Amino acid sequence: MSWQNSLLKTYLRVGVKSRLKEASLASSREAIDGYLDRYMPPPPRELDVEAIDEAGFRGERIAHRQPCGTASILYLHGGALMSGSVQTHRGTTCGLAMERVGTVWALDYPLAPEHALSEIEASVDAAFEYVLDHAGDPGSVILAGDQAGAWLAMRLAIRLRDQGKPQPAALVMLCPFFDPLMRAESLDRNHEADPITSRNVIEGALDMVFGPLAQRDPAHSLLEANLEGLPPVLLQCSDLDMLRDDGVRMAEALDAQGGSARLEVWKGVPPGWHVFWWKLPEAQSALRAAAKFILNEIG
Repeated sequence: MSWQNSLLKTYLRVGVKSRLKEASLASSREAIDGYLDRYMPPPPRELDVEAIDEAGFRGERIAHRQPCGTASILYLHGGALMSGSVQTHRGTTCGLAMERVGTVWALDYPLAPEHALSEIEASVDAAFEYVLDHAGDPGSVILAGDQAGAWLAMRLAIRLRDQGKPQPAALVMLCPFFDPLMRAESLDRNHEADPITSRNVIEGALDMVFGPLAQRDPAHSLLEANLEGLPPVLLQCSDLDMLRDDGVRMAEALDAQGGSARLEVWKGVPPGWHVFWWKLPEAQSALRAAAKFILNEIG
Protein backbone atom coordinates (compact mmCIF):
# COMPACT_ATOMS: atom_id res chain seq x y z
CA MET A 1 0.00 0.00 0.00
CA SER A 2 1.41 3.40 -0.98
CA TRP A 3 1.88 6.24 1.48
CA GLN A 4 -0.33 8.36 -0.77
CA ASN A 5 -3.16 5.86 -0.29
CA SER A 6 -2.79 5.88 3.50
CA LEU A 7 -2.78 9.68 3.59
CA LEU A 8 -5.75 9.94 1.22
CA LYS A 9 -7.92 7.60 3.28
CA THR A 10 -7.21 9.61 6.42
CA TYR A 11 -8.10 12.84 4.67
CA LEU A 12 -11.30 11.38 3.20
CA ARG A 13 -12.40 10.08 6.59
CA VAL A 14 -11.89 13.48 8.20
CA GLY A 15 -12.73 15.79 5.32
CA VAL A 16 -15.60 13.94 3.63
CA LYS A 17 -17.13 11.16 5.76
CA SER A 18 -17.26 13.27 8.92
CA ARG A 19 -19.16 15.96 6.99
CA LEU A 20 -21.67 13.56 5.49
CA LYS A 21 -23.71 13.16 8.65
CA GLU A 22 -26.94 13.47 6.71
CA ALA A 23 -27.89 12.79 3.10
CA SER A 24 -29.26 16.18 2.19
CA LEU A 25 -28.76 17.14 -1.42
CA ALA A 26 -26.74 20.22 -0.53
CA SER A 27 -24.42 18.45 1.93
CA SER A 28 -23.80 15.53 -0.41
CA ARG A 29 -22.98 17.72 -3.37
CA GLU A 30 -20.73 20.00 -1.35
CA ALA A 31 -18.86 17.19 0.41
CA ILE A 32 -18.12 15.20 -2.75
CA ASP A 33 -18.35 17.62 -5.65
CA GLY A 34 -16.86 20.48 -3.68
CA TYR A 35 -13.83 18.44 -2.64
CA LEU A 36 -13.15 17.13 -6.13
CA ASP A 37 -13.71 20.50 -7.79
CA ARG A 38 -11.27 22.16 -5.40
CA TYR A 39 -8.46 19.64 -5.65
CA MET A 40 -8.72 18.28 -9.19
CA PRO A 41 -5.69 19.45 -11.19
CA PRO A 42 -5.97 20.62 -14.81
CA PRO A 43 -5.82 17.91 -17.48
CA PRO A 44 -2.33 16.71 -18.46
CA ARG A 45 -0.78 18.61 -21.35
CA GLU A 46 -0.65 15.39 -23.39
CA LEU A 47 -4.46 15.42 -23.65
CA ASP A 48 -6.91 17.38 -25.75
CA VAL A 49 -10.10 18.12 -23.79
CA GLU A 50 -13.02 19.48 -25.78
CA ALA A 51 -16.32 20.62 -24.26
CA ILE A 52 -19.29 19.45 -26.33
CA ASP A 53 -22.88 20.67 -26.13
CA GLU A 54 -24.76 19.26 -29.10
CA ALA A 55 -27.98 17.40 -29.76
CA GLY A 56 -27.42 13.95 -28.29
CA PHE A 57 -24.36 14.71 -26.21
CA ARG A 58 -23.35 17.20 -23.53
CA GLY A 59 -20.02 16.63 -21.86
CA GLU A 60 -16.36 16.30 -22.79
CA ARG A 61 -14.30 14.56 -25.43
CA ILE A 62 -10.87 13.61 -24.04
CA ALA A 63 -8.14 12.16 -26.23
CA HIS A 64 -4.39 11.64 -26.07
CA ARG A 65 -2.47 13.47 -28.78
CA GLN A 66 -0.59 10.27 -29.60
CA PRO A 67 -3.13 7.45 -29.12
CA CYS A 68 -2.26 3.80 -29.59
CA GLY A 69 -5.79 2.37 -29.50
CA THR A 70 -9.03 3.11 -31.34
CA ALA A 71 -11.53 2.68 -28.51
CA SER A 72 -14.43 5.08 -28.07
CA ILE A 73 -15.30 4.98 -24.37
CA LEU A 74 -18.64 6.37 -23.21
CA TYR A 75 -18.02 7.20 -19.54
CA LEU A 76 -20.86 7.66 -17.04
CA HIS A 77 -19.76 9.22 -13.76
CA GLY A 78 -20.91 8.14 -10.31
CA GLY A 79 -22.53 10.17 -7.56
CA ALA A 80 -25.77 8.30 -6.76
CA LEU A 81 -27.36 9.90 -9.88
CA MET A 82 -27.73 13.12 -7.89
CA SER A 83 -24.18 14.52 -7.86
CA GLY A 84 -20.98 14.43 -9.84
CA SER A 85 -20.06 15.81 -13.25
CA VAL A 86 -17.48 15.46 -15.98
CA GLN A 87 -15.31 17.91 -14.03
CA THR A 88 -15.40 15.98 -10.74
CA HIS A 89 -14.46 12.72 -12.50
CA ARG A 90 -11.68 14.02 -14.73
CA GLY A 91 -9.20 12.06 -12.65
CA THR A 92 -10.71 8.85 -14.00
CA THR A 93 -11.46 9.97 -17.54
CA CYS A 94 -8.08 11.67 -18.01
CA GLY A 95 -6.37 8.67 -16.46
CA LEU A 96 -8.01 6.39 -19.01
CA ALA A 97 -7.12 8.74 -21.85
CA MET A 98 -3.50 8.88 -20.67
CA GLU A 99 -3.34 5.12 -21.25
CA ARG A 100 -3.71 6.01 -24.97
CA VAL A 101 -6.53 3.51 -25.56
CA GLY A 102 -8.54 5.92 -27.70
CA THR A 103 -11.14 8.62 -27.05
CA VAL A 104 -13.08 9.07 -23.81
CA TRP A 105 -16.54 10.61 -24.12
CA ALA A 106 -17.57 11.80 -20.63
CA LEU A 107 -21.30 12.48 -20.40
CA ASP A 108 -22.82 15.21 -18.22
CA TYR A 109 -26.19 13.53 -17.84
CA PRO A 110 -29.05 15.33 -16.03
CA LEU A 111 -29.15 14.70 -12.28
CA ALA A 112 -31.87 13.64 -9.86
CA PRO A 113 -33.97 14.84 -8.14
CA GLU A 114 -34.30 17.78 -10.53
CA HIS A 115 -34.71 15.26 -13.36
CA ALA A 116 -36.59 11.95 -13.47
CA LEU A 117 -34.81 8.65 -13.98
CA SER A 118 -36.44 8.37 -17.41
CA GLU A 119 -34.79 11.65 -18.44
CA ILE A 120 -31.40 10.47 -17.20
CA GLU A 121 -31.63 7.22 -19.15
CA ALA A 122 -32.88 9.01 -22.27
CA SER A 123 -29.74 11.15 -22.11
CA VAL A 124 -27.60 8.00 -21.82
CA ASP A 125 -29.36 6.39 -24.79
CA ALA A 126 -28.79 9.48 -26.93
CA ALA A 127 -25.15 9.67 -25.88
CA PHE A 128 -24.52 6.08 -26.93
CA GLU A 129 -25.99 6.77 -30.38
CA TYR A 130 -23.85 9.90 -30.62
CA VAL A 131 -20.65 8.05 -29.71
CA LEU A 132 -21.53 5.16 -32.02
CA ASP A 133 -22.06 7.57 -34.90
CA HIS A 134 -18.61 9.07 -34.31
CA ALA A 135 -16.93 5.71 -33.79
CA GLY A 136 -18.54 4.06 -36.80
CA ASP A 137 -17.89 0.54 -35.52
CA PRO A 138 -19.71 -0.88 -32.45
CA GLY A 139 -16.72 -3.15 -31.98
CA SER A 140 -14.65 -0.16 -30.87
CA VAL A 141 -17.21 1.25 -28.38
CA ILE A 142 -16.79 0.63 -24.65
CA LEU A 143 -19.38 1.41 -21.96
CA ALA A 144 -17.75 2.47 -18.70
CA GLY A 145 -18.88 3.95 -15.42
CA ASP A 146 -18.31 4.10 -11.71
CA GLN A 147 -20.80 3.50 -8.90
CA ALA A 148 -24.26 4.58 -10.10
CA GLY A 149 -22.74 5.31 -13.50
CA ALA A 150 -22.02 1.59 -13.76
CA TRP A 151 -25.71 0.91 -13.02
CA LEU A 152 -26.66 3.23 -15.89
CA ALA A 153 -24.16 1.54 -18.21
CA MET A 154 -25.40 -1.96 -17.41
CA ARG A 155 -29.02 -0.88 -17.83
CA LEU A 156 -28.12 0.55 -21.24
CA ALA A 157 -26.41 -2.68 -22.33
CA ILE A 158 -29.53 -4.66 -21.37
CA ARG A 159 -31.79 -2.25 -23.29
CA LEU A 160 -29.60 -2.46 -26.38
CA ARG A 161 -29.71 -6.25 -26.29
CA ASP A 162 -33.47 -6.33 -25.78
CA GLN A 163 -34.01 -3.91 -28.67
CA GLY A 164 -31.71 -5.80 -31.01
CA LYS A 165 -29.40 -2.82 -31.40
CA PRO A 166 -25.60 -2.89 -31.76
CA GLN A 167 -23.84 -3.76 -28.54
CA PRO A 168 -20.61 -2.24 -27.25
CA ALA A 169 -17.48 -4.37 -27.31
CA ALA A 170 -17.23 -4.51 -23.52
CA LEU A 171 -18.24 -2.89 -20.24
CA VAL A 172 -15.90 -1.47 -17.59
CA MET A 173 -17.50 -1.16 -14.14
CA LEU A 174 -15.54 0.69 -11.42
CA CYS A 175 -16.75 0.27 -7.81
CA PRO A 176 -20.18 -0.53 -9.26
CA PHE A 177 -23.59 -0.15 -7.67
CA PHE A 178 -26.27 -2.55 -8.93
CA ASP A 179 -28.84 -3.13 -6.18
CA PRO A 180 -31.12 -0.28 -5.02
CA LEU A 181 -32.76 -2.81 -2.66
CA MET A 182 -29.59 -2.59 -0.53
CA ARG A 183 -29.05 -6.27 0.17
CA ALA A 184 -25.24 -6.25 0.08
CA GLU A 185 -23.75 -7.72 3.26
CA SER A 186 -20.82 -5.34 2.80
CA LEU A 187 -23.12 -2.43 3.69
CA ASP A 188 -22.86 -3.56 7.31
CA ARG A 189 -19.50 -5.32 7.17
CA ASN A 190 -17.68 -2.25 5.78
CA HIS A 191 -19.65 0.42 7.62
CA GLU A 192 -16.61 1.47 9.64
CA ALA A 193 -13.92 0.54 7.11
CA ASP A 194 -15.35 2.66 4.27
CA PRO A 195 -13.54 6.03 4.54
CA ILE A 196 -16.07 8.02 2.51
CA THR A 197 -19.68 7.24 3.29
CA SER A 198 -22.13 5.53 5.66
CA ARG A 199 -25.33 3.54 5.35
CA ASN A 200 -27.66 6.40 6.24
CA VAL A 201 -26.08 8.57 3.54
CA ILE A 202 -26.49 5.85 0.90
CA GLU A 203 -30.09 5.21 1.98
CA GLY A 204 -30.93 8.90 1.87
CA ALA A 205 -29.41 9.32 -1.58
CA LEU A 206 -31.32 6.33 -2.96
CA ASP A 207 -34.54 7.64 -1.41
CA MET A 208 -34.20 10.75 -3.58
CA VAL A 209 -33.85 8.69 -6.76
CA PHE A 210 -35.81 5.46 -6.20
CA GLY A 211 -38.15 6.38 -3.34
CA PRO A 212 -38.34 4.76 0.11
CA LEU A 213 -36.84 1.27 0.35
CA ALA A 214 -40.18 -0.46 0.92
CA GLN A 215 -41.56 1.10 -2.27
CA ARG A 216 -38.62 0.52 -4.64
CA ASP A 217 -39.18 -1.41 -7.84
CA PRO A 218 -37.35 -4.78 -7.67
CA ALA A 219 -36.76 -4.46 -11.43
CA HIS A 220 -34.27 -1.69 -10.68
CA SER A 221 -31.96 -4.27 -9.10
CA LEU A 222 -29.73 -5.73 -11.79
CA LEU A 223 -28.56 -8.72 -9.77
CA GLU A 224 -31.61 -10.75 -10.81
CA ALA A 225 -31.80 -9.32 -14.34
CA ASN A 226 -31.49 -11.37 -17.51
CA LEU A 227 -27.79 -10.95 -18.26
CA GLU A 228 -27.49 -13.40 -21.14
CA GLY A 229 -25.90 -12.16 -24.34
CA LEU A 230 -24.11 -9.18 -22.82
CA PRO A 231 -20.55 -8.18 -23.80
CA PRO A 232 -17.55 -9.07 -21.60
CA VAL A 233 -17.48 -7.14 -18.32
CA LEU A 234 -14.60 -5.93 -16.15
CA LEU A 235 -15.52 -5.20 -12.53
CA GLN A 236 -13.05 -3.46 -10.23
CA CYS A 237 -14.07 -3.18 -6.55
CA SER A 238 -12.49 -1.97 -3.32
CA ASP A 239 -12.52 -4.38 -0.40
CA LEU A 240 -13.33 -1.38 1.87
CA ASP A 241 -16.35 -0.25 -0.14
CA MET A 242 -19.77 -0.59 1.48
CA LEU A 243 -21.02 -1.55 -1.99
CA ARG A 244 -18.24 -4.10 -2.59
CA ASP A 245 -20.63 -7.04 -2.75
CA ASP A 246 -22.63 -5.50 -5.62
CA GLY A 247 -19.64 -6.03 -7.91
CA VAL A 248 -18.90 -9.50 -6.55
CA ARG A 249 -22.50 -10.64 -6.88
CA MET A 250 -22.76 -9.23 -10.41
CA ALA A 251 -19.68 -11.22 -11.44
CA GLU A 252 -21.30 -14.34 -9.99
CA ALA A 253 -24.58 -13.61 -11.78
CA LEU A 254 -22.83 -13.09 -15.12
CA ASP A 255 -20.87 -16.32 -14.71
CA ALA A 256 -24.06 -18.23 -13.81
CA GLN A 257 -25.74 -16.99 -17.01
CA GLY A 258 -22.86 -17.88 -19.29
CA GLY A 259 -21.38 -14.40 -19.49
CA SER A 260 -17.77 -13.27 -19.40
CA ALA A 261 -16.86 -11.42 -16.21
CA ARG A 262 -13.46 -10.42 -14.88
CA LEU A 263 -13.61 -9.48 -11.20
CA GLU A 264 -10.80 -7.58 -9.47
CA VAL A 265 -11.08 -6.78 -5.75
CA TRP A 266 -8.40 -4.25 -4.86
CA LYS A 267 -7.11 -4.24 -1.30
CA GLY A 268 -7.01 -1.25 1.01
CA VAL A 269 -8.08 1.44 -1.46
CA PRO A 270 -10.96 3.89 -0.90
CA PRO A 271 -14.13 3.50 -2.96
CA GLY A 272 -13.84 5.33 -6.27
CA TRP A 273 -10.05 5.44 -5.92
CA HIS A 274 -9.68 5.75 -9.70
CA VAL A 275 -10.67 9.42 -9.56
CA PHE A 276 -7.44 10.18 -7.66
CA TRP A 277 -5.37 9.01 -10.61
CA TRP A 278 -3.12 12.07 -10.64
CA LYS A 279 -1.61 11.26 -7.22
CA LEU A 280 -2.48 7.67 -6.29
CA PRO A 281 -0.30 4.83 -7.62
CA GLU A 282 -3.09 2.31 -7.00
CA ALA A 283 -5.43 4.32 -9.23
CA GLN A 284 -2.82 4.42 -11.99
CA SER A 285 -2.37 0.65 -11.75
CA ALA A 286 -6.11 0.00 -11.82
CA LEU A 287 -6.69 2.18 -14.87
CA ARG A 288 -3.72 0.57 -16.59
CA ALA A 289 -5.39 -2.81 -16.00
CA ALA A 290 -8.68 -1.45 -17.34
CA ALA A 291 -6.92 -0.13 -20.44
CA LYS A 292 -5.33 -3.53 -21.05
CA PHE A 293 -8.78 -5.14 -20.81
CA ILE A 294 -10.20 -2.61 -23.27
CA LEU A 295 -7.46 -3.07 -25.82
CA ASN A 296 -7.83 -6.82 -25.61
CA GLU A 297 -11.60 -6.63 -26.21
CA ILE A 298 -11.47 -4.27 -29.21
CA GLY A 299 -8.72 -6.34 -30.80
